[in-house]
Amino acid sequence: MAVYVPPANWILVDGAVAIDATNGRLVSQSMALLDHLGADADLLILTHPHDDHAVGFWHLVSRYPHAAIGIAELDLPPVDRLSGGPEIDPASDDNEAITQPVAQALTEIKAALREAPKRRWQIRRSDIRQVGDATVRVLHPTDAAINWAHREHARQRRQSPETPEYRLPRPWANKISAACIVEWVTPHGEARLLLGADVTKQDWRAMSVVFPHLGKHHVLKFPHHGSIGACHNSFGHGTRERTWVVTPYTPSRLPRSDQRGGLEWMRARVDSIYVTAGAPSPSTTQTRLRGFQVQEDAAPAATDEPSPHQRNWIAASISLSGAVEIQLGTGAYHVVQPA
Repeated sequence: MAVYVPPANWILVDGAVAIDATNGRLVSQSMALLDHLGADADLLILTHPHDDHAVGFWHLVSRYPHAAIGIAELDLPPVDRLSGGPEIDPASDDNEAITQPVAQALTEIKAALREAPKRRWQIRRSDIRQVGDATVRVLHPTDAAINWAHREHARQRRQSPETPEYRLPRPWANKISAACIVEWVTPHGEARLLLGADVTKQDWRAMSVVFPHLGKHHVLKFPHHGSIGACHNSFGHGTRERTWVVTPYTPSRLPRSDQRGGLEWMRARVDSIYVTAGAPSPSTTQTRLRGFQVQEDAAPAATDEPSPHQRNWIAASISLSGAVEIQLGTGAYHVVQPA
């Protein structure tokens, strides 16, 4: 995800990669966008060590050598034990087979911080960082969450001492996921962007005690790919005019409208739900999005294959009046009223 804040600053969250249809290679869409605009990044955030978030992040670390690097924990999982895993297969639906991105991202981050230690921003609850005119406030994780993740990882190692590190599941990774709120002042009030990462329901409940007004936002990057396990009224209560953006996760068939998905929950609270990639086929709509309709951008299709920064994106602009304006790239779609 690429976040533009005034006056001319950029925050890049996770790797945000897509497959370039022209050559089959993975391309960071955030980097492609900034290259297209001739812009530089001021802050890079790796929310947590899951492969779908880490893939491509190493390119950002080296490409923007002056950008601060926000990460909650550098030693989970231990990089020196991750070697030997299979190479990434971008076409695979098997998450267990896509494991090297975390090792590569953490290795690149550690090397960059050895060269320039001041680049590090150790993300913890209530930490604040200024980027341009915007304030980035950390909602999660806490020190207690980090400590729990270390204990859980140690327990896994005791129970499965012969299992290679790259084959161990990482259920604890979401526990250290970095959720933030980005705020800046406009002539008509405050613009607020809530970045939910992969934080789940239990931790949103705890956050709401410390941050009671999470529902007051213009745009939400919905947590955990729209799963029902991330839905919580701490951010759900608010006006229907808010805009929620979901990033899909194919192995779990998210987002979806059945009991494992959160689309029904979302539609009960807001009118505008957008999904960044994978405009569904009719058969997919009948199964994963049963009871909903989808709408792609009405603009005529380009004759040439769109470049990486043009595919699978959503541009959500908060105007000076506080209204949210939406543009859809090729492949993104809008989940509209129930069919």
